[in-house]
Amino acid sequence: MKKSLKISLILIVIIILVVPMSGCGKKEEGNTKTKDGSTDVINDSESKILSESYKSLLEARDGVVAKIEEPAKSRINGIFKVLDMMAIPLKVCGLDEETAKTSLKDYYENIYYNDIEDIEYITEGNKYIIMFKNEGALGKFIAYYDEKSDSAQVEMYIEDKLISKYEYTKIESGYAEQYYIYEDGEIVMCKTFFTDKDFCIGFDIKEGSSIYKGDANFDNNWVKSGDLWIEYENGVVNYSD
Repeated sequence: MKKSLKISLILIVIIILVVPMSGCGKKEEGNTKTKDGSTDVINDSESKILSESYKSLLEARDGVVAKIEEPAKSRINGIFKVLDMMAIPLKVCGLDEETAKTSLKDYYENIYYNDIEDIEYITEGNKYIIMFKNEGALGKFIAYYDEKSDSAQVEMYIEDKLISKYEYTKIESGYAEQYYIYEDGEIVMCKTFFTDKDFCIGFDIKEGSSIYKGDANFDNNWVKSGDLWIEYENGVVNYSD
């Protein structure tokens, strides 16, 4: 599992920094509609359990990213392919124990080709604890869900060492997200902010304030606290210099 973390960090760097960005620092024209012509992709229905809340976020994010033209769209999807690994347990939190265990094992084996065993699933109100073994190492996820603000936080540990953290919160017309990856005393942080029309993702190397329970103001400038970002606004893609 430690090897997987290092691979994830390397992939992020490759996707963002190494792959040539045609038009880097310039603007690209982008679509303003999805293939079916729809512009409203945010699901404002109230979610009662964490897995439903997280599913709504993924659907909303996929909807706005689908509007972005290449090559930015492929780069963004590649980033989330790596980052979303740390949030997999959110897909099962709130389900009954047997379904949660079976689904979690299927997610790891079928999506990431990673076998897990000895799964434990514990619920304590709005707190969820998931533990399993992978290649002999003990992995543990601790997740919290606040229904009032429709926000969540999940921490991932390997042998009781915190290696990553993910948070999201619902806002009026979209979501804000934060990913933290810890390695050898260093941190890589990714922020996203998106509505049904706009999207921004950025990276930083310093830890920001928690967004769990949504106690902050969010916009593209909140994401662009670091030097590396991609922004989709008013049908146009912009890159950091």
